Amino acid sequence: MIEAMATGTPVIAWRQGSVPEVITDGVSGVIVSSLEEAIAAVQQVRGMDRQGVRNSFETRFTGARMAADYREAFEVLLSRGGHRSPLPQIASPVLQPTLRQRDETFGALANTQSQRAGAMPERTPTCSKAAGRSSTRASFRI
Repeated sequence: MIEAMATGTPVIAWRQGSVPEVITDGVSGVIVSSLEEAIAAVQQVRGMDRQGVRNSFETRFTGARMAADYREAFEVLLSRGGHRSPLPQIASPVLQPTLRQRDETFGALANTQSQRAGAMPERTPTCSKAAGRSSTRASFRI
């Protein structure tokens, strides 16, 4: 969708997923909910201002704009003083030990990796004959 808008091409898209967040209905394209609406939208997009579609893209999706948005988001996070939101508590007694084990495991892993600062990962090819596919596994050398 964004690539089409970058070229000034209006988009016809179903009202699902991120479509309402990306397309400005009637400006950068048409959001439809039925086949009949999609058919009618073909004529509607023919009359849309292609420069208006491109301007909508430039206002919201250029690299500079998105970088500025990311920077703002990071600044907000940093202004919190590095405090993270606590993990949500799960009422299930079955899952509580699993979450505790996960936190302990990742804590130990983070400590191990920080002690190995500067260690470069070594890629080790592996092969899964059952699946018939090869993959790469990262391991660290001390």
